[in-house]
Amino acid sequence: MGFFIKGVPDRLCVSLTAGLYRHYLVSLDIPIKLTADRRVIASWKEPSIEVEDVGEIIIAEDDQGYTTKGGWEKKLDYSQFKALREHGGDFSALGITLDRDQPIKDFDRAWRPGHPDYVLRASTFSPRKRYGVQVPFEYPVGTDDDDDDRKDRVVEVGSGRLVAVLDAVPGYNRRLNFNAVTPPRWSPDEALLLWKVDGKWNPDALVMVKIHEGREVWQLNLLKTAQQALLRRTKAAAAEKYLAAKKANAGNGSAFPDGFTVFVSTDGEDGRTVALPLNVRVDLTANPKITDGYPGVLESHLDGVVTKEGEFVIERFHLGPRK
Repeated sequence: MGFFIKGVPDRLCVSLTAGLYRHYLVSLDIPIKLTADRRVIASWKEPSIEVEDVGEIIIAEDDQGYTTKGGWEKKLDYSQFKALREHGGDFSALGITLDRDQPIKDFDRAWRPGHPDYVLRASTFSPRKRYGVQVPFEYPVGTDDDDDDRKDRVVEVGSGRLVAVLDAVPGYNRRLNFNAVTPPRWSPDEALLLWKVDGKWNPDALVMVKIHEGREVWQLNLLKTAQQALLRRTKAAAAEKYLAAKKANAGNGSAFPDGFTVFVSTDGEDGRTVALPLNVRVDLTANPKITDGYPGVLESHLDGVVTKEGEFVIERFHLGPRK
């Protein structure tokens, strides 16, 4: 069984994952809040469960990951969790049939809590299935975010050969509190990838990669690049308000640069393709919860574009909210 506590101070989650019948993975997530000294759990929210039929397992040539094929995932809400508990863990009470006597080949080899394995899901494949994105399999047992230096990475599906390491906050094989991988956006010719990992108030990662003949040509951390561009211009245009808001939001964590919520979005987010040039919108606020009387209230936004050369060019900047 894998056990860890994941998150930043205002959004922690106790997560447990166990293999079942050498065929399934069952994950339990419990959002928690700690006391000020971070020694005691002060409160918790409704837990959730995810059941995954692993399907077929294909071990990568370098033994540093595996691909799953043909499986399924089911997410259970709190009412289903209670029903499962009342029936002694019998999933058939929820209409879920589990095969007890059909172990999957290489299950024990692939499911190793704490080992730095990667998972390559078919949902991340490029249009012609040449490339895919490997994501780390959870967190190593007994460690925290700072001890885990694994990154999401682009590989060739057939050989497992590394194409690019994505220099950003990683997503994992399943949702960890607010951190969740979204369906990647590939160009039809498989030369461009836009990789996004969701977060709480803004993405945890947004990276664009250019690929040619199986090699990385360039990589743009669009989230950080766009956020820093807006932060610099906002600070120059309203230095006093900027510093007041930064002070009021001190300690919010690395997901909030200088304490601000800086949301980055692009054109075409409802689709599965991407092309260049790509229009980008960046919006900053010091008060995402819209709290009355909040000190240092400040908002700004800009519009930019990612060029065919992988550069981020700013087209417009304004103080105040987007209208």
